[in-house]
Amino acid sequence: MTFGYNWQGFGAWIDMNGDGTFSNEERIITSDDSYQGGSKVFPVSIPCDATPGQHRLRIRTTNYSGFQPSTPCGYSSYGEAEDYLITIAEPGACSAPTQLSASSIATATAALSWNNPCGGTAWEVFVQPVGAGTPTGSGTAVTSMTYTAPGLTPGTNYEFYVRTVCAPGSFSIWSNPVAFQTLPLEQTFGAGVWNVNGYNGSQLDTFAGYYVATTVDLNTSGVWSMSTSPSTAPGYIGVPIDYEAHSYRAMRKGFPVGCYNIQLLEHDDDSAIFINGVKVFEHISSGGDYDGIIWTGTLDANSEIEIITKEFGGNSSCYYYFGSGGTTYYVDADNDGFGNYDLPFSSCTVPAGYVTDGGDCDDNNNAIFPGQVEILENGIDENCNGMFDDDPSAFAPYCGSLNYYSAVEPITSVNFAGINNTSSAAVNGTPPMENFMAVTGNVAAGESYTMTLKGNTDGSYTSEFTVWIDWDQDAVFNTTTEMYYGGSIYGSNGNDAITAISTIAVPANALPGTTRMRVQKSYDEIPSDPCEGGSYGQTEEYTLVVSSDCTPVVWYADADADGFGDAAITTSACSQPAGYVGNSTDCNDTIAAINPGQAEVNYNGVDDNCDGQLDEGFQLLSQVQASQCETTLGAINSLIVVTPFSNITNYRYRVVKVVAGQPVGEPQFVTRAQPYFTFTNMSSYDYASTYSITVELQRNNVWLGYYGPACKISTPALLDSPNGSGSINPSQCGIQIPTISTLIATPSLQGATAYKFRITNATDAQAPGQVQEIERVQNYFALTMLPHYFYGTTYTVEVAIKTNGQFSIYGAPCAISTPGVPMINNCDQHMSQPVNYISTASLNKVTSHKFEVSLVDANDNPVNTVTVDRTLSYFNFNMVPNYVP
Repeated sequence: MTFGYNWQGFGAWIDMNGDGTFSNEERIITSDDSYQGGSKVFPVSIPCDATPGQHRLRIRTTNYSGFQPSTPCGYSSYGEAEDYLITIAEPGACSAPTQLSASSIATATAALSWNNPCGGTAWEVFVQPVGAGTPTGSGTAVTSMTYTAPGLTPGTNYEFYVRTVCAPGSFSIWSNPVAFQTLPLEQTFGAGVWNVNGYNGSQLDTFAGYYVATTVDLNTSGVWSMSTSPSTAPGYIGVPIDYEAHSYRAMRKGFPVGCYNIQLLEHDDDSAIFINGVKVFEHISSGGDYDGIIWTGTLDANSEIEIITKEFGGNSSCYYYFGSGGTTYYVDADNDGFGNYDLPFSSCTVPAGYVTDGGDCDDNNNAIFPGQVEILENGIDENCNGMFDDDPSAFAPYCGSLNYYSAVEPITSVNFAGINNTSSAAVNGTPPMENFMAVTGNVAAGESYTMTLKGNTDGSYTSEFTVWIDWDQDAVFNTTTEMYYGGSIYGSNGNDAITAISTIAVPANALPGTTRMRVQKSYDEIPSDPCEGGSYGQTEEYTLVVSSDCTPVVWYADADADGFGDAAITTSACSQPAGYVGNSTDCNDTIAAINPGQAEVNYNGVDDNCDGQLDEGFQLLSQVQASQCETTLGAINSLIVVTPFSNITNYRYRVVKVVAGQPVGEPQFVTRAQPYFTFTNMSSYDYASTYSITVELQRNNVWLGYYGPACKISTPALLDSPNGSGSINPSQCGIQIPTISTLIATPSLQGATAYKFRITNATDAQAPGQVQEIERVQNYFALTMLPHYFYGTTYTVEVAIKTNGQFSIYGAPCAISTPGVPMINNCDQHMSQPVNYISTASLNKVTSHKFEVSLVDANDNPVNTVTVDRTLSYFNFNMVPNYVP
């Protein structure tokens, strides 16, 4: 809020529930302060149960210091009211905390707090030096909206963030940080060595009389002095400073247990207060008299207070008031929960017969207190807001609670259309807003009637009248079409022959039925707001019944005055209202050049004639060339070509995946200056998929607003059999690979992010690792990358490919054989010595060898067989058990 030169108090309300009434609970600014010049920021909290949608915001100001408008419809002699529309959005599923605050800041700790977001039950707090940036790690977990930050460094600038725990491992964003500075450690004023002896507090122990502080001059080190009396009032601590630049120290330890206040009364130069070693107050440079409480808290027998002062020359002093402190309570004599502001009491605990809420305007009657329901026409202010009969519900759905804060100078007679009502002429003898809605007048649409009014001007003064009649029955008095000047009177006592006479013409389009009439009287100014009172005057409320020979019809708003109306904005009336027409065919009621009567302008991207089409008869329809429709591309990056046109600055390709003839998922868009694109221009695409493609043109930098015919194109299939692009290279299928480490490959596919190979042992069903899988970002692998692989074995190999997060199914299998198991190098030889080695070929990646040795008979039939296990590729007969030479 930005304020003018004069002191201004203010109030603000939001109709949170959309019921057309500003309630006390909907007041969003409740500070009792007033402001002069400059700007002030006020935090506003929207409750979680506020109705989403558009709502009315009202702001009222007055120029009275310390006075804040108490109701949204009250009166002030000077000030202003402004209304705005705001939109309240649906509350987020998990909102960041708001209204962060740091308080009770000490040298190493600070109390942090924040506001509860919608649905929040747990939070994380992060404290760090100022300027470290948004936290990247986790904070301290808490389950309440307060946290005392420990282990801080004295005299350091910190900031803290808070975020809401939405679910385990899920959080809101971090809130905007709030900065604070820890108190520094005790700082000395002046030079020299402090003498900490000499506690002299006997006079203060009983709080009788004043305390003359024992001080030490730190610049002359050891010269003690006793001050003269700074005050004779109880509870004062005086630390005088005499003559030249000196520093003084006054101390006291030990107090009766209780709550205390320290108040600074006179403060000429630098001063600081420490309590139990923690600085709680510091003032730098000259301050003069200052009447304010600077500390409130609890002290006991172990508490210590220390006051340090420094004077820069001359003769000055520093006085503090020390006394009981705590919460201010108010006497509640009638026990209605509200106390008397004129009888306050400060205490650490609630005294009997006291309450924390003041504002009771009659503490002897428990039926009168703030928030009480107002009883109409009894002359009593039940809700203590300074007004009588201000219950707005009595006048709903119209605004109520108008007040005249200086005096109620009454309307005494209203004569109009069958209404002939007289009321009391006594000043302040009637409510400021009087309810005569049971009194009814009758009018006919298109006719005119005389209004005669009387009232008391309370002496030789002028009163002006305004009459409001809600002809369209929308519960709002329109200041243009429903406001009538009722004339003026001068020097009337309300019972004489002085009258104000006017003529009111009922509009021909006034809606038939029951409606409201409001009569306002005000001192020396014509009432111009049906919802505001004034300094002197009164308001009365009546009922009118409007009759009509016509049947109201629907009219449509014509904001651009082109003769064509907006179907979304209507009113009912017997005759055409200003700004409305009888048709609802305008498709853009903000531009007069767009309506059903306009000629279509080709290629401007606008439906000028509102027929739901653009460029009809002249549309430029581009589409994928016919030779590519219903085909499968040879490669994922094959060009998809569309029909070009002249003066085209861009082509927008709309691509939708099609499954079983139906579109699936959200469309993707590719914009290019060329009449072609590829699937690789898209953020995501799949192999072996069908897509529907349409094209929109931008001509001379104007998008035409429509797409051409659709064309379906399929991406290359991965799984064509045999030897599709999702299979092992054909040259390797059905062969024996040269070595066990030979690379086995599939074609490298554009856009593929991973390959998965499935390897099945087709030779030995009992061997370990029957079916093995391996994922690779490369399009190849080797059997030696598997946990299990064997020589002399045939494997079937299949491939799956991933492009956008999921692997395809496996392609056609490919049979590949590993090199055979080698034979003995020494076949059909006679080993002359048992130490001679018998060997086989040394093979890559072989970790062990098993040799089978059989003793044969004369017919070469085995009669005894043993095995020899070796890590090496050779052995001799000495290694054979039971060897027979």
